[in-house]
Amino acid sequence: MNLILVKLVILFILLIVLMKLKLKLAPAMAITIAVSLVLYGFGLSGSLNLLKDATFTWSTFSLVATVYAIFVVQGLLEKRGELKKAQENLSALFNNRRINATVAPVFIGLLPSAAAVNIAGEIVKDSVGDELPDDELAFITTFFRHIPESFLPTYLSIILMCSLSGVSPASFVLVQLPMTALCFVLGYMFYARRIPKETGLPPCEDKKKEALGILQHLWSLLLIIVLVLAFGRSVLFSTCVAIIALLIVHRFKPAELPDVLKQACRWNVLLSTYLIMVFKEILKASGAAEELPKALMGIPVPAFVIFMLLFFLAPFVVGSDATSAMFTVMAFSSISSAGVPLAVLLQTTMYTAMQFSPTHICIHMVADYFKVPFGEVTRYMLPIAACLLPAAVAYYLLLSAVL
Repeated sequence: MNLILVKLVILFILLIVLMKLKLKLAPAMAITIAVSLVLYGFGLSGSLNLLKDATFTWSTFSLVATVYAIFVVQGLLEKRGELKKAQENLSALFNNRRINATVAPVFIGLLPSAAAVNIAGEIVKDSVGDELPDDELAFITTFFRHIPESFLPTYLSIILMCSLSGVSPASFVLVQLPMTALCFVLGYMFYARRIPKETGLPPCEDKKKEALGILQHLWSLLLIIVLVLAFGRSVLFSTCVAIIALLIVHRFKPAELPDVLKQACRWNVLLSTYLIMVFKEILKASGAAEELPKALMGIPVPAFVIFMLLFFLAPFVVGSDATSAMFTVMAFSSISSAGVPLAVLLQTTMYTAMQFSPTHICIHMVADYFKVPFGEVTRYMLPIAACLLPAAVAYYLLLSAVL
């Protein structure tokens, strides 16, 4: 094997080992970067220049700023209780236990907050009651709560996927939507349809009012999505517009902002995002991105299958964010026809794996909430994965033929 690729394998193994030792992504990535600079022999001067070039670029700044801005939006909404109010409107609007147990967690998942899974758990538990066992309730909670994570560019793994691959977020979301719809349908068919519809409450007297209430409380999130999809604006620009609009509409006082801005500084996530961009530049400068395609050409297996396997296995040890960081550049460098079809295939694969992964903190939180073992929750994902992954391959082949 080429010496450059041997070093690359060593670096990936090092990162995986560090993550298995329960280091957070930021320190694990920092150690891996330090080792890579030595391993590839950049020297002191070359390493400093490489770090400078990777730091002072628009792509690095915009990615870190996007992640921070999304956290600010989340903080502003939490400050005014908007997400909780939207859930109440949804419950009143449909007066349907199945919808409450599935659609409400989806709304909660519009923002990337692990703590929100407990809110979703409360809604699911209240909606379903004793009709299903606790481990199944836990799975329904976490599965539907993470539906938005399969396609929305407000999640770091998707932001990284699009940024590192060059696929526009708008194109990705539109092409990914059928797979997201399939996720929801599979979850409903296997589990949610067993929930009784009746709530025992009187019908909603003013559905229009409740529907408008949902829009009233979630308009800022919809604004971001519309600006990205319909107008082709960047996620950073769209999120900043939403922040300004939230400040004006909800009349935030200056004294309220320092607390929101401080809480949005999730340093481990922000630093990890920056270090991922640095690592990407090191891999490009080392020549590994050019050598990997040559190595893969000699393997009698389609390259997309190899990377699909990597994107399924890696989340079990390093999570989705690190998986995007470690393999996206390699995948898109190795497959000549790579584009939005490959991004959809790899994201669907990684999303599926994360519903089993022990690195997925939300599953641990929901298992603790319902007082059930982790494995008893994830086993419910097996039939869905058995349907979703073959469908993802078929969809990829179809997209590759027509796009």
